Amino acid sequence: MIGPAYLVFPIVSVSPALTVVLAVLLMRERLTALAVSGLGAVLVALILFGVGSPSEAAGRGPWMWLAVGVCLAWGTQAFLMRKAALSGVNDATTFLWMTVGGLLLVPVAVVMMGGVSIDAPWQAPALTAATQLLNAVGALLLGVMSGKVVVDPADGRGSDRGVVPVMIVEVQPTRQRRAAF
Repeated sequence: MIGPAYLVFPIVSVSPALTVVLAVLLMRERLTALAVSGLGAVLVALILFGVGSPSEAAGRGPWMWLAVGVCLAWGTQAFLMRKAALSGVNDATTFLWMTVGGLLLVPVAVVMMGGVSIDAPWQAPALTAATQLLNAVGALLLGVMSGKVVVDPADGRGSDRGVVPVMIVEVQPTRQRRAAF
């Protein structure tokens, strides 16, 4: 069921194109000529992913549909997050409900995997934890760069010593944009 990484990851990474198409179709957003040419390049790339030698077994199996499913899910998720942000829902609320939804789906994931393997090597939980940590750091940095989150020192007293956002986006901290750790 494992597909070749050189095909799976490019297919999954096309999800922003779906987000753009949904925004154009459902929110009446307009695209520049450069954005339209980018979407055209994505379409050509997707077609070329399907081209291969007949003897190549890489195109067989359920991995292709799973990769396309992930692409569709992530593209739709980003569209819904954009729609929520434009409707006035703050990012913290969005991430909270994403976390709740993820936790509610843990039993489904366990059933789909056929149970939890207790004899997994130590790398399994370590790599999973590292992946989630990088995901959280990426989301936090995205918030910092957009000026919506200011990282305060661990004491959480609300001091104006947020060095990271000032260096990255030159935004001075305000009370409404604090994330204390």
